[in-house]
Amino acid sequence: MTLHHKKHHQTYVTGLNAAEEAYAKCTSMKEKIALQAALKFNGGGHINHSLFWRNLAPASEGDGKLEDGLLKSAIERDFGSVEEFKKSFNAKTAGIQGSGWGWLGYNSTTKKLEIITTANQDPLIIQKRQTRRKPH
Repeated sequence: MTLHHKKHHQTYVTGLNAAEEAYAKCTSMKEKIALQAALKFNGGGHINHSLFWRNLAPASEGDGKLEDGLLKSAIERDFGSVEEFKKSFNAKTAGIQGSGWGWLGYNSTTKKLEIITTANQDPLIIQKRQTRRKPH
């Protein structure tokens, strides 16, 4: 974990800082658009890793045991049990090819928890469905 923190996460922070500095110096929209991929990749890597570190649970602090409360109740409601959630989460995230992340997210439309995967360093974002309109 030390290597991952000092090398991988630090690389995203360094890349994000460089992309933000370059963006601030841009004089054209074309230059700003060219930096979008670097901002998304490095920014997503920083956000995702920051969440990851914050949510680690050492053995000395309960080893990640989920206590009774709103989250546990929602997991039991939507997955049947914490163990079934873990099985589903592990199965879905095992399907990630290459680099990616697995998330437990809340779908505000269905009012349920969902397991979602994102590619590379893409952060979990709200996906709004677009409705197609016929041209006038």
